[in-house]
Amino acid sequence: MNGKKLMGFYGDLPRCEDGMNRNRIDRKLVAEKYGFTFKELIKSYLNWQHIFRIEDSNLTYKQYLDKLKEAGLTPSEVGCKRGQYQLSRYNDVGPYTNESCRFITREINRSEQKHVVRGQKNHGTTWGYLKHKCRCEACKSAMSNYRQRRKTRIINYL
Repeated sequence: MNGKKLMGFYGDLPRCEDGMNRNRIDRKLVAEKYGFTFKELIKSYLNWQHIFRIEDSNLTYKQYLDKLKEAGLTPSEVGCKRGQYQLSRYNDVGPYTNESCRFITREINRSEQKHVVRGQKNHGTTWGYLKHKCRCEACKSAMSNYRQRRKTRIINYL
């Protein structure tokens, strides 16, 4: 990722004034300000970078840290495991901006996602490996076709 592009999206976090780390985030001051350990600060930065790479997202690192603090979370509580929290967009559409997202549990985030049957765009976005619960005719026929192709593939393999 381009370092100059990132510099503008740190927000007004404290920066080092001299030495080798000049103009970089002063990690010690930021960790003290938000009450995180150094390890948690690095985890939050990596999580934010992942979100920042999504097209049109303009959530600054400071806004991300403020959202964590507002939600009463530490970076170690954010992740993909059961019971952890994820940054989610309202209605799961659009870029990540300060107004369009919030922290919710992984389970709630999964239930809000739009779903599709094995790569076919019946309802919006694609996620093929999660359990499909829709009962509409388009989904039933797509699942039936998928099962038939899979059965044929297994028979041909044997």
